[in-house]
Amino acid sequence: MDNIKFTWKRMNVLYKLLTVNVAVFIVIAIIKLFAFLFGAQGAADAVVRFFSLPANPLKILIKPWTVVTYMFMHEGFWHLLANMLWLYFLGLMFVMSFGQKELWRVYLLGGLMGALFYVAGFNLFPVFAPYRYASVLLGASAAVSAIVLAVSVYKPTQIVMLFGILPVPLWLIGALYVLYDLSMLTVDNPGGHLSHLGGALFGVWFALKYKQGKDITLFLTNISFRRKGRMKVHKNDYRPQDYEWNERRHEIKQELDRILEKISRKGYNSLTRREREFLKRHSRDF
Repeated sequence: MDNIKFTWKRMNVLYKLLTVNVAVFIVIAIIKLFAFLFGAQGAADAVVRFFSLPANPLKILIKPWTVVTYMFMHEGFWHLLANMLWLYFLGLMFVMSFGQKELWRVYLLGGLMGALFYVAGFNLFPVFAPYRYASVLLGASAAVSAIVLAVSVYKPTQIVMLFGILPVPLWLIGALYVLYDLSMLTVDNPGGHLSHLGGALFGVWFALKYKQGKDITLFLTNISFRRKGRMKVHKNDYRPQDYEWNERRHEIKQELDRILEKISRKGYNSLTRREREFLKRHSRDF
């Protein structure tokens, strides 16, 4: 346990998010396996629904934790794989552009915005009325959508090698990502696609505000809780050394951006030994 705790503390935020999603999937898969073997599939379904977000607001009042737990649940292996691939590759670029702390905050708030779009859509539009009571939402797609669109809007002209061979600008990836969800609203899984659009909207909002020098997710960092349960808001006091550190951090971030762009254009093997060591040394700082 000590080794696990140590490894977890040393792990960067991106790998923590990936680990939690995969771990939850494995636990649910084991529960489903035992439920199948003992003829109790209904019990396994009940566990999944217990952590999935219901479309009915009254049910959410009874199960408020689902607004968070749903974004770590997945229907099947391919659902998990698709989300984790998007999270991994775009998450790396996100960390290089914004930082690790911003990653988990955008993941969480993007997921919450996706939940809002899902619940609002199912309760405002008459077409969803027959499914309102029984429908549930699960999956990291809304949270991942926020990360994908944040990177796409923040660095729209950056070129990435799709499948390692096709150079594509990030703005095109973001646009196709959103267009796909819009086109699928009337075809399949409309609740899921509504949540994706909500997450995407938050990612766009975050990136545009960040370009203006404002991080709209900072309130999550400034709020903590004492042991007695009382909320405390910490205010950062200015110190002269803070300016020097911020300058150094900005320089490191610029160099990481340059290396990341080189990887997207020419591949990882094009990096020099110094660039690889720099990337390994500083990638965890952001």
